Amino acid sequence: MKNILERLKSTLTEHKKRLTLAVVFLILLHIIVLTLTGLFFAGKNKNNDNLDEENIYQTRCDLLLNAVKQIGVCSSQGAAEVWGEGLVQRNAAMQLSVMSNELTEEYLLNLNVTAPDWVVGASSPSVDGYEIVNTARTNDDNKVIILILIKTATSSGAADEYKAMLTVVQNEDGFWCISKISMDKGLYPYTGFYFSG
Repeated sequence: MKNILERLKSTLTEHKKRLTLAVVFLILLHIIVLTLTGLFFAGKNKNNDNLDEENIYQTRCDLLLNAVKQIGVCSSQGAAEVWGEGLVQRNAAMQLSVMSNELTEEYLLNLNVTAPDWVVGASSPSVDGYEIVNTARTNDDNKVIILILIKTATSSGAADEYKAMLTVVQNEDGFWCISKISMDKGLYPYTGFYFSG
């Protein structure tokens, strides 16, 4: 009888060991599956976070562009001065702020190629200043042609000068904006527009 009890005890101990090993194995398997699943979803969330971050910046950009179109300058000369200052500061956003909707669309297409970060121009020679040379009224009271002289310089002193002719119109909100720009070929790299021929 003692033998039977010892065998039974031995068998139960063996079953406990197997059961314990099976439980430990299942727990480890469960942990591995959860870890892999977590890593998989964490990777997905990380990509979504980047995508969301990109969307956030695109949304901010769109909102800023829309906000800029709700404000404006109150004179044709003011529009030319903001555009010229945008060249001095190498700031395409400043230039965009005084462009008509149609010119803005064209300019954004150009910027995608020439200056995706919207930093335009060159460090040397750089645009050192501008001067409004002439303002001519047209038959339309809401349209002015402005000739502006853009001056460049290097660390050694004055460099080239370029002319730009800005067609400035008064929009439906009463603000003045640039609807067309004609410029010397050498000025293109400073503006963010690309020369097409």
